[in-house]
Amino acid sequence: MKKTLFSLAVAGLAWGSAQAKVEVGTIAPDFTLTDINGVSRHLYEYTDQGYTVIIDVSATWCGPCWNVHNSHVLKDLYNQYGPTGTVTPGKIMVLFIEGDNATTSAALHGTGSNTQGDWVTGEPFPIIDNASQNTNYLDGGFPTFTVICPNRRVAFFQAGASAPMLTTAFWTPFIGQCPSAVSGVNGATALVKTPAMVCNGGQTKLTAEIQNMGTAPLTAATVVAKVNGSAVATKNWTGNLAKYESALVEIGDYTFTQPSTDVSYEITAPSDALVSDNAKTQATTTKTSTYKTWVLTVKTDNYPGETSWKVKNSAGTVVQQHTYTAGTGQNGKGGPDAMKLFTHNLSLNANECYTVEVADAYGDGLNGVSAAADTGYIQLKDGVGLLYNFGGGFGKGKAAIVKSGDQGVGIEEVIVQGELKTYPNPVTDQLNIEMNLVKSTKVSFTFVNLLGQQIGAPVEKALGNGQNKVTLNTAALAPGVYVLSIATNKGSIQQKFVKK
Repeated sequence: MKKTLFSLAVAGLAWGSAQAKVEVGTIAPDFTLTDINGVSRHLYEYTDQGYTVIIDVSATWCGPCWNVHNSHVLKDLYNQYGPTGTVTPGKIMVLFIEGDNATTSAALHGTGSNTQGDWVTGEPFPIIDNASQNTNYLDGGFPTFTVICPNRRVAFFQAGASAPMLTTAFWTPFIGQCPSAVSGVNGATALVKTPAMVCNGGQTKLTAEIQNMGTAPLTAATVVAKVNGSAVATKNWTGNLAKYESALVEIGDYTFTQPSTDVSYEITAPSDALVSDNAKTQATTTKTSTYKTWVLTVKTDNYPGETSWKVKNSAGTVVQQHTYTAGTGQNGKGGPDAMKLFTHNLSLNANECYTVEVADAYGDGLNGVSAAADTGYIQLKDGVGLLYNFGGGFGKGKAAIVKSGDQGVGIEEVIVQGELKTYPNPVTDQLNIEMNLVKSTKVSFTFVNLLGQQIGAPVEKALGNGQNKVTLNTAALAPGVYVLSIATNKGSIQQKFVKK
Protein backbone atom coordinates (compact mmCIF):
# COMPACT_ATOMS: atom_id res chain seq x y z
CA MET A 1 0.00 0.00 0.00
CA LYS A 2 1.39 3.41 -0.94
CA LYS A 3 1.78 5.31 2.30
CA THR A 4 0.68 8.94 2.26
CA LEU A 5 4.06 10.08 3.56
CA PHE A 6 5.62 9.33 0.15
CA SER A 7 5.14 11.42 -2.93
CA LEU A 8 3.33 9.30 -5.52
CA ALA A 9 5.38 10.89 -8.29
CA VAL A 10 8.08 8.38 -7.46
CA ALA A 11 6.03 5.70 -9.24
CA GLY A 12 7.00 7.18 -12.59
CA LEU A 13 10.73 6.86 -12.07
CA ALA A 14 13.01 4.16 -13.32
CA TRP A 15 13.89 1.90 -10.39
CA GLY A 16 12.02 -1.18 -9.26
CA SER A 17 11.78 -3.76 -6.51
CA ALA A 18 13.96 -6.17 -8.47
CA GLN A 19 17.04 -4.05 -7.76
CA ALA A 20 19.19 -4.89 -4.79
CA LYS A 21 18.75 -2.80 -1.66
CA VAL A 22 20.80 -2.66 1.50
CA GLU A 23 19.55 -4.65 4.48
CA VAL A 24 19.95 -4.06 8.20
CA GLY A 25 22.91 -6.03 9.54
CA THR A 26 24.74 -6.30 6.23
CA ILE A 27 27.81 -4.44 4.98
CA ALA A 28 26.87 -1.13 3.34
CA PRO A 29 28.08 -0.83 -0.28
CA ASP A 30 30.93 1.65 -0.52
CA PHE A 31 30.83 4.72 -2.73
CA THR A 32 32.82 7.83 -3.54
CA LEU A 33 30.77 10.82 -4.75
CA THR A 34 31.56 14.47 -5.35
CA ASP A 35 29.39 17.03 -3.58
CA ILE A 36 28.10 20.28 -5.10
CA ASN A 37 31.21 22.10 -3.84
CA GLY A 38 33.58 19.72 -5.65
CA VAL A 39 34.65 17.80 -2.53
CA SER A 40 35.03 14.01 -2.78
CA ARG A 41 32.99 12.08 -0.20
CA HIS A 42 34.08 8.47 0.47
CA LEU A 43 31.70 6.44 2.65
CA TYR A 44 34.28 4.05 4.13
CA GLU A 45 36.64 6.93 4.86
CA TYR A 46 34.06 8.30 7.30
CA THR A 47 33.21 4.93 8.89
CA ASP A 48 36.91 4.09 9.30
CA GLN A 49 37.30 7.37 11.18
CA GLY A 50 34.61 6.24 13.62
CA TYR A 51 31.66 8.19 12.23
CA THR A 52 28.10 6.90 12.24
CA VAL A 53 26.90 7.97 8.78
CA ILE A 54 23.31 9.09 8.12
CA ILE A 55 22.34 9.13 4.44
CA ASP A 56 19.22 10.97 3.30
CA VAL A 57 18.20 10.27 -0.30
CA SER A 58 15.62 12.90 -1.26
CA ALA A 59 14.24 14.79 -4.26
CA THR A 60 13.79 18.53 -4.65
CA TRP A 61 10.08 18.16 -5.57
CA CYS A 62 9.26 15.79 -2.68
CA GLY A 63 6.92 17.27 -0.05
CA PRO A 64 7.80 14.81 2.78
CA CYS A 65 11.50 15.46 2.06
CA TRP A 66 10.89 19.18 2.44
CA ASN A 67 9.24 18.55 5.82
CA VAL A 68 12.45 16.87 6.96
CA HIS A 69 14.44 19.81 5.66
CA ASN A 70 12.28 22.30 7.54
CA SER A 71 12.59 20.32 10.78
CA HIS A 72 16.37 21.06 10.72
CA VAL A 73 17.01 17.68 12.32
CA LEU A 74 19.91 16.81 10.00
CA LYS A 75 21.37 20.27 10.40
CA ASP A 76 21.16 19.98 14.19
CA LEU A 77 22.76 16.51 14.18
CA TYR A 78 25.64 17.72 12.03
CA ASN A 79 26.19 20.86 14.11
CA GLN A 80 26.16 18.91 17.37
CA TYR A 81 27.95 15.67 16.37
CA GLY A 82 29.67 16.41 13.06
CA PRO A 83 33.40 17.02 12.52
CA THR A 84 33.29 20.26 14.57
CA GLY A 85 30.28 19.36 16.68
CA THR A 86 29.30 21.46 19.68
CA VAL A 87 28.23 18.43 21.78
CA THR A 88 30.47 15.48 20.80
CA PRO A 89 32.47 16.10 17.63
CA GLY A 90 33.45 13.33 15.23
CA LYS A 91 30.48 11.06 15.88
CA ILE A 92 27.95 11.67 13.06
CA MET A 93 28.43 12.44 9.37
CA VAL A 94 25.35 13.48 7.39
CA LEU A 95 25.30 12.95 3.62
CA PHE A 96 22.34 14.46 1.75
CA ILE A 97 21.86 12.96 -1.74
CA GLU A 98 19.45 14.50 -4.25
CA GLY A 99 18.43 11.24 -5.92
CA ASP A 100 16.33 12.27 -8.91
CA ASN A 101 18.59 12.50 -11.96
CA ALA A 102 15.87 14.43 -13.81
CA THR A 103 16.26 17.48 -11.55
CA THR A 104 18.85 20.20 -11.95
CA SER A 105 21.27 22.15 -9.80
CA ALA A 106 18.91 25.10 -10.09
CA ALA A 107 16.16 23.07 -8.40
CA LEU A 108 18.49 22.39 -5.46
CA HIS A 109 18.92 26.13 -5.08
CA GLY A 110 15.16 26.74 -5.18
CA THR A 111 14.72 27.85 -8.77
CA GLY A 112 12.06 26.49 -11.13
CA SER A 113 8.81 24.56 -10.79
CA ASN A 114 10.42 21.22 -9.87
CA THR A 115 11.43 22.15 -6.35
CA GLN A 116 9.95 22.84 -2.92
CA GLY A 117 12.47 25.62 -2.21
CA ASP A 118 16.13 26.34 -1.47
CA TRP A 119 17.77 23.14 -0.18
CA VAL A 120 21.31 24.54 0.01
CA THR A 121 21.44 27.85 1.85
CA GLY A 122 22.26 27.41 5.53
CA GLU A 123 22.90 23.65 5.37
CA PRO A 124 26.32 22.73 6.83
CA PHE A 125 26.48 19.07 5.75
CA PRO A 126 27.60 17.78 2.33
CA ILE A 127 24.97 17.91 -0.42
CA ILE A 128 25.44 15.50 -3.34
CA ASP A 129 23.51 15.80 -6.62
CA ASN A 130 23.84 12.25 -7.93
CA ALA A 131 21.27 9.46 -8.42
CA SER A 132 23.81 6.65 -8.90
CA GLN A 133 23.21 5.25 -5.40
CA ASN A 134 19.44 4.81 -5.80
CA THR A 135 19.91 1.12 -6.57
CA ASN A 136 21.34 0.54 -3.10
CA TYR A 137 20.07 3.35 -0.91
CA LEU A 138 16.54 4.15 -2.15
CA ASP A 139 13.80 1.98 -0.67
CA GLY A 140 10.80 2.56 -2.91
CA GLY A 141 10.31 6.29 -2.41
CA PHE A 142 11.73 9.62 -1.26
CA PRO A 143 12.96 10.26 1.35
CA THR A 144 14.89 7.13 2.28
CA PHE A 145 17.18 7.09 5.31
CA THR A 146 20.12 4.79 6.01
CA VAL A 147 22.27 4.66 9.14
CA ILE A 148 25.69 3.03 8.75
CA CYS A 149 27.81 2.27 11.80
CA PRO A 150 31.61 2.59 11.99
CA ASN A 151 31.98 -1.15 11.30
CA ARG A 152 30.30 -0.50 7.90
CA ARG A 153 27.13 -2.38 8.83
CA VAL A 154 23.64 -1.00 8.21
CA ALA A 155 21.80 -0.23 11.45
CA PHE A 156 18.69 1.42 9.96
CA PHE A 157 17.07 1.54 6.51
CA GLN A 158 13.64 3.02 5.92
CA ALA A 159 11.65 5.06 3.44
CA GLY A 160 9.58 7.91 4.83
CA ALA A 161 9.99 10.02 7.94
CA SER A 162 7.79 9.52 10.97
CA ALA A 163 7.34 12.28 13.54
CA PRO A 164 9.99 10.86 15.95
CA MET A 165 12.53 10.87 13.11
CA LEU A 166 12.27 14.67 12.95
CA THR A 167 13.99 14.94 16.36
CA THR A 168 17.66 14.44 17.21
CA ALA A 169 16.63 12.09 20.03
CA PHE A 170 15.67 9.49 17.43
CA TRP A 171 19.12 9.43 15.83
CA THR A 172 21.58 9.90 18.67
CA PRO A 173 21.14 6.34 20.10
CA PHE A 174 22.72 5.02 16.90
CA ILE A 175 26.02 6.54 18.01
CA GLY A 176 28.09 3.63 19.22
CA GLN A 177 25.33 1.10 18.58
CA CYS A 178 27.64 -1.08 16.51
CA PRO A 179 30.91 -2.31 18.01
CA SER A 180 34.17 -0.67 17.04
CA ALA A 181 37.46 -2.34 16.25
CA VAL A 182 39.74 -3.24 19.16
CA SER A 183 43.51 -3.14 19.17
CA GLY A 184 45.21 -6.22 17.74
CA VAL A 185 43.69 -9.32 16.17
CA ASN A 186 39.94 -9.80 16.63
CA GLY A 187 38.00 -12.23 14.50
CA ALA A 188 34.23 -11.94 14.88
CA THR A 189 31.26 -13.89 13.57
CA ALA A 190 29.17 -11.15 12.00
CA LEU A 191 26.19 -12.99 10.51
CA VAL A 192 24.65 -16.45 10.36
CA LYS A 193 24.01 -16.93 6.65
CA THR A 194 22.08 -20.19 6.99
CA PRO A 195 18.43 -19.45 6.12
CA ALA A 196 15.92 -19.24 8.95
CA MET A 197 13.80 -21.83 7.09
CA VAL A 198 15.36 -24.86 5.39
CA CYS A 199 14.20 -27.97 3.57
CA ASN A 200 13.39 -30.89 5.85
CA GLY A 201 15.66 -33.77 4.86
CA GLY A 202 17.61 -31.78 2.26
CA GLN A 203 21.22 -30.70 2.46
CA THR A 204 21.74 -27.11 3.60
CA LYS A 205 25.00 -25.19 3.29
CA LEU A 206 26.39 -24.02 6.61
CA THR A 207 27.69 -20.53 5.88
CA ALA A 208 28.86 -17.75 8.16
CA GLU A 209 30.08 -14.23 7.55
CA ILE A 210 33.20 -13.40 9.53
CA GLN A 211 34.57 -9.90 10.04
CA ASN A 212 37.85 -8.44 11.20
CA MET A 213 36.95 -6.33 14.22
CA GLY A 214 40.59 -5.67 15.09
CA THR A 215 43.19 -3.15 13.99
CA ALA A 216 45.64 -5.88 12.90
CA PRO A 217 44.98 -7.96 9.77
CA LEU A 218 43.04 -11.20 10.21
CA THR A 219 44.85 -13.89 8.23
CA ALA A 220 43.76 -17.20 9.77
CA ALA A 221 40.90 -18.57 11.83
CA THR A 222 38.93 -21.71 12.62
CA VAL A 223 35.16 -21.53 12.13
CA VAL A 224 32.99 -24.18 13.79
CA ALA A 225 29.34 -24.83 12.94
CA LYS A 226 27.19 -26.17 15.78
CA VAL A 227 23.66 -27.56 15.79
CA ASN A 228 21.93 -27.48 19.16
CA GLY A 229 25.33 -26.92 20.76
CA SER A 230 27.14 -29.85 19.11
CA ALA A 231 29.84 -29.29 16.50
CA VAL A 232 28.87 -30.68 13.10
CA ALA A 233 31.47 -29.11 10.78
CA THR A 234 34.76 -27.20 10.98
CA LYS A 235 36.57 -24.98 8.47
CA ASN A 236 40.15 -23.73 8.71
CA TRP A 237 40.00 -20.36 6.96
CA THR A 238 42.95 -18.36 5.63
CA GLY A 239 42.94 -14.98 3.94
CA ASN A 240 43.83 -11.36 4.62
CA LEU A 241 41.10 -9.11 6.03
CA ALA A 242 41.91 -5.53 6.98
CA LYS A 243 39.95 -3.73 9.69
CA TYR A 244 36.18 -4.09 9.14
CA GLU A 245 36.56 -6.24 6.05
CA SER A 246 34.49 -9.42 5.95
CA ALA A 247 34.35 -12.78 4.19
CA LEU A 248 31.86 -15.60 3.68
CA VAL A 249 32.99 -18.98 4.95
CA GLU A 250 31.28 -22.20 3.87
CA ILE A 251 31.89 -24.71 6.67
CA GLY A 252 30.04 -27.72 5.21
CA ASP A 253 26.61 -29.24 4.63
CA TYR A 254 24.00 -30.44 7.10
CA THR A 255 20.67 -32.23 6.83
CA PHE A 256 18.00 -30.65 9.03
CA THR A 257 15.13 -32.90 10.12
CA GLN A 258 13.80 -31.25 13.30
CA PRO A 259 11.00 -28.64 13.35
CA SER A 260 13.26 -26.22 15.25
CA THR A 261 17.04 -26.18 15.58
CA ASP A 262 19.61 -23.73 16.94
CA VAL A 263 22.48 -23.12 14.51
CA SER A 264 25.56 -21.29 15.74
CA TYR A 265 28.92 -20.35 14.27
CA GLU A 266 32.01 -19.71 16.34
CA ILE A 267 35.29 -18.25 15.14
CA THR A 268 38.65 -18.75 16.84
CA ALA A 269 41.64 -16.69 15.73
CA PRO A 270 45.22 -16.85 17.01
CA SER A 271 45.82 -14.23 19.74
CA ASP A 272 42.17 -13.14 19.56
CA ALA A 273 41.84 -9.95 21.63
CA LEU A 274 38.07 -10.25 22.26
CA VAL A 275 36.07 -13.47 22.59
CA SER A 276 32.66 -11.97 23.33
CA ASP A 277 31.99 -11.39 19.61
CA ASN A 278 33.16 -14.82 18.44
CA ALA A 279 29.78 -16.59 18.21
CA LYS A 280 26.38 -15.96 16.61
CA THR A 281 23.28 -18.14 16.95
CA GLN A 282 20.10 -18.37 14.92
CA ALA A 283 16.97 -20.51 15.14
CA THR A 284 16.41 -22.56 12.00
CA THR A 285 13.06 -24.25 11.32
CA THR A 286 11.61 -26.81 8.93
CA LYS A 287 7.98 -27.09 7.85
CA THR A 288 6.42 -30.34 6.65
CA SER A 289 2.95 -31.11 5.32
CA THR A 290 1.39 -34.55 5.04
CA TYR A 291 -0.51 -33.33 1.99
CA LYS A 292 0.51 -32.62 -1.59
CA THR A 293 -2.42 -30.25 -2.16
CA TRP A 294 -2.20 -26.82 -0.55
CA VAL A 295 -4.17 -23.59 -0.75
CA LEU A 296 -2.78 -20.05 -0.71
CA THR A 297 -5.25 -17.50 0.67
CA VAL A 298 -4.55 -13.87 -0.22
CA LYS A 299 -6.41 -10.83 1.00
CA THR A 300 -4.96 -7.89 -0.91
CA ASP A 301 -4.54 -4.39 0.44
CA ASN A 302 -5.79 -1.25 -1.32
CA TYR A 303 -3.14 -1.60 -4.02
CA PRO A 304 -3.38 -5.20 -5.26
CA GLY A 305 -1.29 -4.45 -8.34
CA GLU A 306 1.78 -4.36 -6.09
CA THR A 307 1.24 -7.89 -4.73
CA SER A 308 2.59 -11.08 -6.28
CA TRP A 309 3.62 -14.60 -5.31
CA LYS A 310 5.39 -17.58 -6.80
CA VAL A 311 6.02 -21.22 -5.88
CA LYS A 312 9.37 -22.85 -6.74
CA ASN A 313 10.20 -26.53 -6.62
CA SER A 314 13.41 -27.97 -5.17
CA ALA A 315 15.24 -27.30 -8.46
CA GLY A 316 14.32 -23.60 -8.26
CA THR A 317 11.83 -23.81 -11.14
CA VAL A 318 8.71 -21.67 -10.79
CA VAL A 319 5.73 -24.06 -10.90
CA GLN A 320 2.99 -21.53 -10.16
CA GLN A 321 2.81 -17.75 -9.81
CA HIS A 322 0.38 -14.86 -9.80
CA THR A 323 0.43 -11.06 -9.94
CA TYR A 324 -2.77 -9.19 -9.10
CA THR A 325 -4.23 -6.33 -11.11
CA ALA A 326 -4.64 -2.79 -9.87
CA GLY A 327 -7.91 -1.78 -8.23
CA THR A 328 -10.38 0.80 -9.41
CA GLY A 329 -10.55 2.99 -6.31
CA GLN A 330 -9.31 6.51 -5.75
CA ASN A 331 -8.07 8.10 -8.99
CA GLY A 332 -7.88 4.65 -10.57
CA LYS A 333 -4.89 3.77 -8.39
CA GLY A 334 -6.58 1.67 -5.75
CA GLY A 335 -8.62 2.41 -2.67
CA PRO A 336 -10.76 0.64 -0.08
CA ASP A 337 -12.89 -1.03 -2.76
CA ALA A 338 -9.75 -2.69 -4.18
CA MET A 339 -9.32 -5.07 -1.23
CA LYS A 340 -10.31 -8.60 -2.27
CA LEU A 341 -9.97 -12.17 -1.04
CA PHE A 342 -8.43 -14.79 -3.35
CA THR A 343 -7.76 -18.50 -2.89
CA HIS A 344 -5.33 -20.41 -5.07
CA ASN A 345 -5.07 -24.20 -5.11
CA LEU A 346 -1.56 -25.65 -5.36
CA SER A 347 -1.34 -29.23 -6.65
CA LEU A 348 2.22 -30.36 -5.99
CA ASN A 349 4.47 -33.38 -6.25
CA ALA A 350 4.73 -35.63 -3.22
CA ASN A 351 7.68 -35.43 -0.80
CA GLU A 352 9.38 -32.41 -2.36
CA CYS A 353 10.47 -29.12 -0.82
CA TYR A 354 8.76 -26.04 -2.22
CA THR A 355 9.62 -22.38 -1.66
CA VAL A 356 6.64 -20.03 -1.52
CA GLU A 357 7.67 -16.41 -2.08
CA VAL A 358 5.38 -13.42 -1.55
CA ALA A 359 6.31 -9.91 -2.62
CA ASP A 360 5.08 -6.32 -2.49
CA ALA A 361 6.49 -4.10 -5.23
CA TYR A 362 6.19 -0.97 -3.11
CA GLY A 363 7.92 -2.56 -0.15
CA ASP A 364 5.39 -2.10 2.67
CA GLY A 365 3.53 -5.41 2.63
CA LEU A 366 -0.26 -5.50 2.80
CA ASN A 367 -0.98 -2.62 5.15
CA GLY A 368 -4.28 -0.73 5.35
CA VAL A 369 -4.68 2.90 4.34
CA SER A 370 -4.53 3.90 8.01
CA ALA A 371 -3.81 2.41 11.39
CA ALA A 372 -7.51 1.71 11.87
CA ALA A 373 -8.02 0.21 8.41
CA ASP A 374 -8.32 -3.47 7.68
CA THR A 375 -5.05 -5.14 6.77
CA GLY A 376 -4.41 -7.70 4.06
CA TYR A 377 -2.72 -11.01 4.66
CA ILE A 378 -1.35 -14.14 2.96
CA GLN A 379 -1.73 -17.63 4.46
CA LEU A 380 -0.58 -21.06 3.30
CA LYS A 381 -2.78 -24.01 4.32
CA ASP A 382 -3.09 -27.74 3.71
CA GLY A 383 -5.67 -30.42 4.57
CA VAL A 384 -4.93 -30.10 8.28
CA GLY A 385 -4.77 -26.35 8.68
CA LEU A 386 -2.33 -23.45 8.66
CA LEU A 387 1.16 -24.21 7.35
CA TYR A 388 2.59 -20.70 7.33
CA ASN A 389 1.17 -17.26 8.02
CA PHE A 390 2.95 -14.55 6.03
CA GLY A 391 0.63 -11.99 7.64
CA GLY A 392 0.50 -8.55 6.10
CA GLY A 393 3.57 -6.76 7.41
CA PHE A 394 6.18 -8.55 5.31
CA GLY A 395 7.71 -5.43 3.76
CA LYS A 396 9.26 -6.12 0.35
CA GLY A 397 8.67 -9.83 0.65
CA LYS A 398 9.03 -13.06 2.54
CA ALA A 399 9.64 -16.73 1.76
CA ALA A 400 8.65 -20.02 3.37
CA ILE A 401 10.07 -23.47 2.61
CA VAL A 402 7.67 -26.38 3.14
CA LYS A 403 8.05 -30.06 2.27
CA SER A 404 5.00 -31.70 0.72
CA GLY A 405 3.59 -35.05 1.79
CA ASP A 406 1.95 -37.82 -0.20
CA GLN A 407 -1.62 -37.61 1.07
CA GLY A 408 -4.22 -36.69 -1.48
CA VAL A 409 -6.77 -39.47 -1.20
CA GLY A 410 -10.05 -38.55 0.42
CA ILE A 411 -12.36 -35.57 0.58
CA GLU A 412 -9.42 -33.24 1.22
CA GLU A 413 -8.23 -33.92 -2.32
CA VAL A 414 -11.33 -32.14 -3.59
CA ILE A 415 -12.59 -29.79 -0.85
CA VAL A 416 -9.90 -27.71 0.84
CA GLN A 417 -10.23 -28.09 4.61
CA GLY A 418 -10.76 -24.78 6.36
CA GLU A 419 -12.34 -23.36 3.19
CA LEU A 420 -15.84 -24.84 3.76
CA LYS A 421 -18.58 -22.66 5.33
CA THR A 422 -22.30 -23.24 5.99
CA TYR A 423 -24.56 -20.37 7.07
CA PRO A 424 -26.76 -19.03 8.55
CA ASN A 425 -26.91 -21.24 11.62
CA PRO A 426 -29.66 -21.45 12.84
CA VAL A 427 -31.30 -21.42 9.41
CA THR A 428 -34.88 -20.65 8.34
CA ASP A 429 -35.58 -21.20 4.63
CA GLN A 430 -32.19 -21.18 2.87
CA LEU A 431 -28.83 -22.74 3.81
CA ASN A 432 -25.74 -21.37 2.05
CA ILE A 433 -22.65 -23.50 1.46
CA GLU A 434 -19.35 -21.93 0.37
CA MET A 435 -16.44 -24.20 -0.51
CA ASN A 436 -13.08 -24.07 -2.24
CA LEU A 437 -12.56 -26.95 -4.67
CA VAL A 438 -9.15 -28.16 -5.75
CA LYS A 439 -10.64 -29.37 -9.06
CA SER A 440 -13.97 -29.48 -10.90
CA THR A 441 -16.21 -32.29 -9.64
CA LYS A 442 -19.79 -33.39 -8.90
CA VAL A 443 -20.87 -32.70 -5.32
CA SER A 444 -23.88 -34.27 -3.61
CA PHE A 445 -25.73 -32.57 -0.71
CA THR A 446 -27.94 -34.65 1.60
CA PHE A 447 -29.89 -33.72 4.73
CA VAL A 448 -29.72 -36.32 7.55
CA ASN A 449 -31.43 -36.20 10.96
CA LEU A 450 -29.76 -37.21 14.22
CA LEU A 451 -31.12 -40.77 13.84
CA GLY A 452 -29.13 -41.12 10.64
CA GLN A 453 -32.23 -41.01 8.44
CA GLN A 454 -32.00 -39.31 5.05
CA ILE A 455 -34.46 -36.41 4.64
CA GLY A 456 -35.51 -35.90 1.04
CA ALA A 457 -33.56 -36.62 -2.11
CA PRO A 458 -29.90 -35.63 -2.48
CA VAL A 459 -29.14 -32.46 -4.44
CA GLU A 460 -26.32 -32.85 -6.96
CA LYS A 461 -24.29 -29.99 -8.39
CA ALA A 462 -21.47 -29.89 -10.95
CA LEU A 463 -19.02 -27.38 -9.45
CA GLY A 464 -15.86 -25.86 -10.85
CA ASN A 465 -12.35 -25.38 -9.54
CA GLY A 466 -11.99 -22.63 -6.92
CA GLN A 467 -14.61 -20.83 -4.85
CA ASN A 468 -18.23 -22.04 -5.14
CA LYS A 469 -21.50 -21.11 -3.47
CA VAL A 470 -24.57 -23.38 -3.29
CA THR A 471 -27.93 -22.47 -1.73
CA LEU A 472 -30.25 -25.25 -0.49
CA ASN A 473 -33.95 -24.90 0.33
CA THR A 474 -34.63 -25.85 3.97
CA ALA A 475 -38.22 -24.59 4.23
CA ALA A 476 -39.67 -28.13 4.33
CA LEU A 477 -37.50 -29.27 7.24
CA ALA A 478 -39.13 -29.49 10.67
CA PRO A 479 -37.43 -27.51 13.45
CA GLY A 480 -34.53 -29.42 14.96
CA VAL A 481 -30.86 -30.38 14.56
CA TYR A 482 -29.65 -31.82 11.24
CA VAL A 483 -26.45 -32.90 9.53
CA LEU A 484 -25.61 -31.84 6.00
CA SER A 485 -23.55 -34.54 4.26
CA ILE A 486 -21.37 -33.19 1.44
CA ALA A 487 -20.03 -35.98 -0.75
CA THR A 488 -17.75 -36.36 -3.76
CA ASN A 489 -16.28 -39.46 -5.38
CA LYS A 490 -13.41 -39.15 -2.87
CA GLY A 491 -15.52 -39.29 0.27
CA SER A 492 -17.81 -37.13 2.37
CA ILE A 493 -17.74 -34.46 5.05
CA GLN A 494 -20.51 -33.49 7.51
CA GLN A 495 -21.70 -30.11 8.73
CA LYS A 496 -24.20 -29.81 11.64
CA PHE A 497 -26.85 -27.06 11.62
CA VAL A 498 -30.05 -26.06 13.40
CA LYS A 499 -33.37 -25.44 11.65
CA LYS A 500 -35.56 -22.88 13.44
